Amino acid sequence: MRPTAAPDPRGPDPASETFERFHDGFWEAAGEEPLERCFRVGAVGIRLRFAGEALVPLYWPAFAPFEAPLDGEDPLEVLIWDSASTGVPAPVLDWRIEDPGLDHVARYDGSEVVALQDWGRPALTLARPADGVAIQHLPAPASVNWLDRASALRFALVALLRPRGLFLIHAAAVGRGGRAALLAGPSGAGKSTLSVACLLAGMEWAGDDYVALEINGRPRVHAHHATAKMDAAGVERVGAGDLVAGGGEPPDFKLVLDAARAAAIAPTLDVGAILVPRRHSGAAALGPASAAQAYAALAPTTMFQPSSRDRETAAALAALVQRVPARSLLLGGDPEENVRAVAEALDGLG
Repeated sequence: MRPTAAPDPRGPDPASETFERFHDGFWEAAGEEPLERCFRVGAVGIRLRFAGEALVPLYWPAFAPFEAPLDGEDPLEVLIWDSASTGVPAPVLDWRIEDPGLDHVARYDGSEVVALQDWGRPALTLARPADGVAIQHLPAPASVNWLDRASALRFALVALLRPRGLFLIHAAAVGRGGRAALLAGPSGAGKSTLSVACLLAGMEWAGDDYVALEINGRPRVHAHHATAKMDAAGVERVGAGDLVAGGGEPPDFKLVLDAARAAAIAPTLDVGAILVPRRHSGAAALGPASAAQAYAALAPTTMFQPSSRDRETAAALAALVQRVPARSLLLGGDPEENVRAVAEALDGLG
């Protein structure tokens, strides 16, 4: 999607006017004193500002384990508001759809502003990365669905963290002794189920679907959500019923899990290995994997889901797979065997 006035690379981004209208709408909805919650992803401080209390219990639990004071800093900022609870209508959007066949995600990448709206999710995200500010608007609190809660503000974080040297990558991360195995693969490969099984077995956990990669110095990943998502069958299979925090009802498709109920989340882990899981009918087993195979497991879904399509993210992933060993992981039907295979891979790091 793009504004009706197409971007001119020599001039200002026409989406800036839309950003300003939503920015003004937030402050009209919030008044002089919005509610604030602050947390960190790695060393980066982030301030969430809410226009009223209605959305706080829907978004904040994903970040609460990382809560931290940010006095004297220049944090990133996300402004979150809805029209129903505040009585402030959203500005009228005037987007032109570039390809009417792309009916799932509408995305705009301008020189100053990026925007995203899933057709299946009414939340609209606008971000101005150079200023470190993003806006999340919803029609009503009731329109927040399981994905908004399990992957809260993901697109806003993608846009804002990248200029600070953190890249959200499509992988789960579990570990022991501060060293992580990244579980890399497309949706449906088993990342969430395996990572939650590892969490319940006592391993460190930094995310089931996306983690923030820092590649300067030794590769590290940082947790940015304490929530995970899994279908009901997966929850039953690994015994994660006590972690269920919502979702699962029509029109929802998956259950939201509160990983912090199991143990303390690992905010930061050094990356020791990349595991490429694949389901099969036999027993769990580790095998060899090349750097190219690891890149193929990480890059396509990181780059082409509604997240980062830039060269910096591609370069960060390329550097990661050259510096970290990779192994294949055949997943069997026994969750405990699968967890033992991950532990074996971590033990083999020396």
